[in-house]
Amino acid sequence: GGLSGNNGMRLYGLGVDQVLHVEMVLPSGMHVRFGPTEWRKKANKMYAVTTHVKGYCNQGDLSDEDLWDWQECSQDIDFYGLWFAVRGGGGGSYGVITSIYYQLHDYTPLDMVYALPFPGVDVGSLPVEKLLELLKKVAEFMLRFFFLPESIGVTELASNSCSSPDSGGTIGGLFQCFNGAGSIMKGAWERFYPNDLLGVFVNTIPSWGHHMVSEGTKNSNVPEGRAADSPRPMIYPSFRTFFNPSTQEVMTGEYMVFPMDAIVNKLDKVCDMLVQCYSEGKCTGMMYILGGKIPSADDGMSPLPPHRRYGAFNMGVYSPAWRTKFKQVFYGAEDGKPFVGDSFPGELCHNHASATFPTALKDDWTKGCDPRWPEEERKERCLSYQEAAWGTDVLIKLQGIHAAVDPDNLFNCWDCVGNAPDLKKEKKDKKKKDKKKKKMMKKYPNCNPDDWTMVGDGYCDSVYNNTECGFDGGDCM
Repeated sequence: GGLSGNNGMRLYGLGVDQVLHVEMVLPSGMHVRFGPTEWRKKANKMYAVTTHVKGYCNQGDLSDEDLWDWQECSQDIDFYGLWFAVRGGGGGSYGVITSIYYQLHDYTPLDMVYALPFPGVDVGSLPVEKLLELLKKVAEFMLRFFFLPESIGVTELASNSCSSPDSGGTIGGLFQCFNGAGSIMKGAWERFYPNDLLGVFVNTIPSWGHHMVSEGTKNSNVPEGRAADSPRPMIYPSFRTFFNPSTQEVMTGEYMVFPMDAIVNKLDKVCDMLVQCYSEGKCTGMMYILGGKIPSADDGMSPLPPHRRYGAFNMGVYSPAWRTKFKQVFYGAEDGKPFVGDSFPGELCHNHASATFPTALKDDWTKGCDPRWPEEERKERCLSYQEAAWGTDVLIKLQGIHAAVDPDNLFNCWDCVGNAPDLKKEKKDKKKKDKKKKKMMKKYPNCNPDDWTMVGDGYCDSVYNNTECGFDGGDCM
């Protein structure tokens, strides 16, 4: 999606929302360029909604850009689908991007906002009751400031001008604000909870780029005037699920995405849970803050799934048990019963995850599968990584686009849409099974099989060879 917690994404939307035009080489080898050419305004959208996408093919000499010749394409290419897919539908799936044109925005000086204990204060030595009170107040303030700002006398603009790329959260830390909103955050905290334990301190710098250049001076390997390469390139993912070597407990290192509606409508409950989870060492307390203008910033043709477009923040939640508790609240399944909806909305932040991520169980979305299960068992019981990343409906659409643009499946990385189970076929098979189950249940109301597909499947199963099941639907007659 193009997260940018320190560069105004809550003001303007994600990186994918700023794309104006794309050049890429398709799996066929064709060099194309495309982008929107017609739009219409929509009341609830920040930007105009795309209504027409136009594309061209390069008929010139690819080795010399001066000789490129953009002409109408002789072959039928689904530029609508490509425009939808390449802006958040998974890298490495539809071809090779060679050039992107971005919408730029003016920036104002950047406030580095620190929510930290006052000098000389050791919060770790506070009585438990006082510490929990402080944690609760900080968590509630942060949730209100970012997602219900008017409830504490803060404007939407001031709230949206601030964010954090996992450096600050419900326990305080470092936040980044534009438009002078750092001082507004400081004043709001002082009004919300006057205290001598934790304060908000503001340091204004020219921009995030200046900050990164300053960080570069601390490393002798970084040339003068250049930004530090942070985070550094890695071979292994920095977010990954692992196992506690002493207890063998699954520890989920990937972000959990907290939905906006749960924060807005169940703030007190979620706040109490976050404090308890952090106190037990099962949550980091740090937030990659979303929300703001992100829900309204797409052009109506974005593959960013609902859980990310309408997410409030990402947070590290290590414990599978705690992840289940939170999801039970998100899905309204607090009675503890298994929950499955009509279409899985997604749950994963795709570029902050690994292949071991415990995706949701097919028969209970509040629980994750065990990465140690055999591959066949995981395929049978768990949603795919891709379905966790994009959700069912978006993935089905992306699979159709990929099949059309890459029929030979050349772009088939492990986490790409081309390497996911065929959901359209699975959906069709499920509909067929459900129809048969309904028919058999009506025909044999006193039969209670574990699997209705085995009744009347052409093979005599002794367990169903009785009058209640019609002698296995006639298979044993």
